[in-house]
Amino acid sequence: MAIKIYFLDDETDILDIFKETFSSKDFIISTFNNPNDLIETSKVNKPDLFFLDNKLPHFTADIISKELDPNIPKAIITADVNFKFEMNYIAIFGKPYINEEILNFMKKFNTSVE
Repeated sequence: MAIKIYFLDDETDILDIFKETFSSKDFIISTFNNPNDLIETSKVNKPDLFFLDNKLPHFTADIISKELDPNIPKAIITADVNFKFEMNYIAIFGKPYINEEILNFMKKFNTSVE
């Protein structure tokens, strides 16, 4: 069964590349460039995993995470990997990220992926 992943970033090029790179029969990728859209969508259609950019206009990943379901795992993709986060994240990836690292991480959530 495919896992549903929501990715939030303010850069639409990064969203497009992420979706194109990782969408498959195993991963359903939905992208968001507006934190409020992500929050509202996730209330009615919960994902299995969130990827969040840390620094967005008027928001940080910590602010957004407080509005998301605490039982859904969250990972960070950020240019500032040394940022001190308030919330607990299951992984922090630097920008630019390495596709294989992201893919291997996502595979942990879907045991049907070989």
